[in-house]
Amino acid sequence: MIRRDFIKTTTVAGVSGFFGHGCSSLGKTAGKDVKYSGYPSSGPGFDVHPFVKNNPDAVFIHLTNVNSKRETSAIRDTGYNLAQELIVPVQSGGYPNSTKITVKPNWTATRQEGSKPVYEILGVNTDPNFVEGFLNGMRDVGPQKYYIRECAKPAQWESMGYRAMADRNGFNLRDLTTNDYWELKDGDINFIKIPDGVMFKEFGFISPMNEPDTFLVNISKFKAHGMGITACIKNLQGITGKKFHQFCNRYDSIRKNESYKRYLRYFHKKFENRLEEQYAKHLREGIPRWDRPGTNGGIWMETWVQRMLDAYSVTPTGLNIVDGIYSQDGNGFGQGPHEKTPEGYTSRDYMSNVLIFGVDPFRVDIITHWLGGHEPGNFGLFHIGIE
Repeated sequence: MIRRDFIKTTTVAGVSGFFGHGCSSLGKTAGKDVKYSGYPSSGPGFDVHPFVKNNPDAVFIHLTNVNSKRETSAIRDTGYNLAQELIVPVQSGGYPNSTKITVKPNWTATRQEGSKPVYEILGVNTDPNFVEGFLNGMRDVGPQKYYIRECAKPAQWESMGYRAMADRNGFNLRDLTTNDYWELKDGDINFIKIPDGVMFKEFGFISPMNEPDTFLVNISKFKAHGMGITACIKNLQGITGKKFHQFCNRYDSIRKNESYKRYLRYFHKKFENRLEEQYAKHLREGIPRWDRPGTNGGIWMETWVQRMLDAYSVTPTGLNIVDGIYSQDGNGFGQGPHEKTPEGYTSRDYMSNVLIFGVDPFRVDIITHWLGGHEPGNFGLFHIGIE
C-alpha cells in the first residue's frame, strides 16, 4: 500500500474511534468514567488553540530555523514560541490552571563515549532545551505544576543535564522505575484497569501519569528505530513502571521469568493464547512482515503492538509533538550505518528543522513516518490501531 493510499484510509477508517479512550481528555480510565474536576472549567484556565483542538484529524507541521544543535538558546526559544501559539488562555471551557501538566520526553539510553559534550550525543533524545522552552512558554500562559516522567535510564539524567534543567525550573522529575512497585510508596504507581486488553487486565503507570486533573504533553523525538520512527505512540511506552515497560521481551518467556512472578497478576490468565489468536488473525489478513519467522519476526512485533495498545487505550493525551529540530538515523541508540568505532558503527544527526504535532498521536505518527521516508502502510502498529 503506497503512502497516499494509506493516509487516505486512515481518514475514513475510524482512527478517531480512539477518541473514546486514548485521545480524549475525558477518556475512560480505571474501568470507569473519570470525572475531571473543573473540566470544562467554569473559570479562567488554558486550552489547546481552538484551530488545533477542533481539527483532531489534522497533523500540523511547523518549520524551524536552527543552524546547529549547539544553538541551545535558539532551540529553547523555538519551544517557548511554539507553546505560546499552541496553548492559549481561556475564560471558561478549558482546563483550570491548577491542572497537573505531565510531560513525557523521549530520554532513552544513549552512548556516552569518552568526554563528548552533551549536545553531540543528544540525537537519540528529545532535546532538553526544547522541553525547557516549551514548558516555560506554557507556564507563562497559566498552568504552574509540571511533572516530567520517563522510565528509561534515570542513571543518565545527571550527565545529560536533565536533572539540572528540571531543578532550575522547578519541574518535578522523579525516578519511579529503578525499583519494583512494591518497593515504592503507595501512590507512586498508578494502577489502571484495561477494559479490553489483549495481554493486560491492569497496568501500572508512574504517578501522576493518567490520573484525573492532568494534561499530558507527549514530546517524542524524530529518530529512526528498530520499529521504524520512535514518534509519539512508542514514546508513551515510557510512562509505565518497572517491568510493565518491557514491551519488547518475548511473550512466551514472561511466565518462565522469576522476576515477573509478582507481575503475573496484572496479565490475563491466558495472555499467550490471546496474543497468538491475534497474531494468527493478522497473519491471515496480510499485515506486512507479519510472516517473518524467528524472535524478531511477526509474533515479536505483534507482542510489542498489543502491549503498547493495551497501555495506550487508557492514556489520554493533551498534545502530541515530535521534536524534529534535528533528527537521527540508525537504530535509536546511537548506532547506525556510518563510521566505525570500537563500540560499533555510529548513527548521524541531521538538522531537519521540523516540529510535527496534533491531538491524535496515531495520525501524528503516520505523517512522521511518511516524512521520515517510510511507507506507513508497512507498519502493523497502524493497521492494528485502526482495527
